[in-house]
Amino acid sequence: MLKIATDSCSNLSAAEAKALGVELIPLTIVFGTESYLDEIEMSKEEFYRRLVAEKTMPKTSQPSPEYFENLFSAAKETGDEVLLITLSSRLSGTYETAVQAKKRVGYEKVCVYDSEYVGECIRYLVDEALRHSRLPLGEVVKKLDALKKRIGVYAVVDTLEYLHKGGRLSRSVALIGSLLHIKPVATMKDGAVAVVGRARGVPKACSLIRELVEKDGIDENYPVYYGYALANDNCRLLVSKLSADPESDLARAKNLSPVIGTHIGPNCAYIMYIKK
Repeated sequence: MLKIATDSCSNLSAAEAKALGVELIPLTIVFGTESYLDEIEMSKEEFYRRLVAEKTMPKTSQPSPEYFENLFSAAKETGDEVLLITLSSRLSGTYETAVQAKKRVGYEKVCVYDSEYVGECIRYLVDEALRHSRLPLGEVVKKLDALKKRIGVYAVVDTLEYLHKGGRLSRSVALIGSLLHIKPVATMKDGAVAVVGRARGVPKACSLIRELVEKDGIDENYPVYYGYALANDNCRLLVSKLSADPESDLARAKNLSPVIGTHIGPNCAYIMYIKK
């Protein structure tokens, strides 16, 4: 039997993971000296409220090695295979921690898979693994490799403050950008966040995202995920430009994972989809 696991950066809630039969491993959110397990001890809504209120930047850290060792050891006892799909290894040490845990347990029927993405992009891979879970593990991985090449994601960043705080922008660039109402449009490329365009104001940034998405085309055999951080006003605008059923899509939208939210701040809006 194949056991499928992922981390909380997948934006799966504990209830959703349980319903799917997926093991959900929480990342840790740290505010000062206080630490919380993502989705278990702190909701994403509470995280963003504190992100705005706190003066110091929070941190996120990979799960404890014990989570992985326990998962792999239990599978070793029963002879089951394990497929663990992690957030991008370029954004977190989660992947490497799991690889080291596999070595310590000494069980070869474990595949630690680097999604190279975050959020619902990981959810696509989890769902694909579930669809093909009766295949040999190596064949499941091939299915994931093929789908991963077709994942599309774009986000409009509402504030440059957190990119500056995280050391990704100089103070002068962040200040000038804020004064000019510059809104970067970001994507994921080779496992890292990359800026693909800039626009004056959120409406123009959303229009740029629409152009990029329309160029790709959306495979309607897969769901389209929208999301936001803290407030969903910008998400509502993005949905209105792209969705044929905006109210339904907005109702399903979720808060972005704290791993990314720490760096791009509140009020962003994103779309994740599978390209044609």
